[in-house]
Amino acid sequence: CRTWLTNNVEAARTITKRHQELMNEISDKVNDIKERFKLKSIEYRDDWSVSQFCACLRTLFLYIDKWHDKLLTLKDKRLIFGDKSCLLRDGSLELGANDPPVYWDHVICYELLESDQYMEKMNSYETNLREYFRGIEIRQDPDSEYLCRAHTYLYHLLQLSHHLDLNRDHEAHRIESWKNFYLFINPFSSEPSLTNSGLFQINAYDATMDILDFMVNNRENAEETRNLYEKDVKK
Repeated sequence: CRTWLTNNVEAARTITKRHQELMNEISDKVNDIKERFKLKSIEYRDDWSVSQFCACLRTLFLYIDKWHDKLLTLKDKRLIFGDKSCLLRDGSLELGANDPPVYWDHVICYELLESDQYMEKMNSYETNLREYFRGIEIRQDPDSEYLCRAHTYLYHLLQLSHHLDLNRDHEAHRIESWKNFYLFINPFSSEPSLTNSGLFQINAYDATMDILDFMVNNRENAEETRNLYEKDVKK
């Protein structure tokens, strides 16, 4: 009995020590990367194990000299270890944890370098949408943490901008002001709808007339939903 207890106590101490060493290694690497590239944050999925996150950091450090200059463009952005390797719509970078380094290399050396071009095009098409819906704001839904790929988001903006330009005689465009109303471009929504926070949720796959009719008919509902949401947040 004493032998069993002694062995298990020693094993527990060894495991605790190794875990602490791993946590220290992660902390050192995260601080190094954040400082070196002036990142806003480094993130990974909540359901991952510590060892998975550590493996991602080790891979990054293995190629960090090669990618150094490219990663400098991530200043004030997020570096995320997630499910896919891609540039995100806000200019942050996601690296797929299960992707081989060659996938990371492609995203960092090609997509990341085109980040400014993506952002310029997005801003241009978002401006078109704001001009169509006079004064409307485009934002991410506060209850949605998922950010889609930059080129996916750009595609939806481009298509929506084109479709709306063909429908400038609709009442939605003639309404004097959409100030204090909000658009959430969600490529994965199934139809025009309101989010729980009162944002109009649309994408390029929705029929244009369905979008416009829904928004015109639900202005009051959107305002009420948003006000209730904001009151709940303040509680």
